[in-house]
Amino acid sequence: MLLEAFGVEADRRPAIAAETVASLADPRFTHYLVRLHGEPVAVARRATFDGLSYLSSIGTIERARGHGYGRLVTAAAVVDALAAGSEWVHLGVFADKHPAYGLYGGLGFTPSGAAGPDMVLIG
Repeated sequence: MLLEAFGVEADRRPAIAAETVASLADPRFTHYLVRLHGEPVAVARRATFDGLSYLSSIGTIERARGHGYGRLVTAAAVVDALAAGSEWVHLGVFADKHPAYGLYGGLGFTPSGAAGPDMVLIG
């Protein structure tokens, strides 16, 4: 699902799969999956430690975009991050991903500086 959501090229798939398997075995990570009629449509991952949560691998498959699943999976990760005591919630987004900026901004994230891939929510 993650590979489809990001359109990962074939040569990068083994590394992404290995990273995901490793994070599933690490108790600092929580993975989120949204299903629609049993089909996975959106994912996210949260790593929390030292008062900080980092959200990553947030994606929605193309045919399910625009229906709020990315917002839902991100909001669930944020709620859990704050409940875990995080003072900061951080995620990265490429500057040219305008829909993502709107989604994350609607959840309270703001860019952390000059144009770049990072946004921060201070909880």
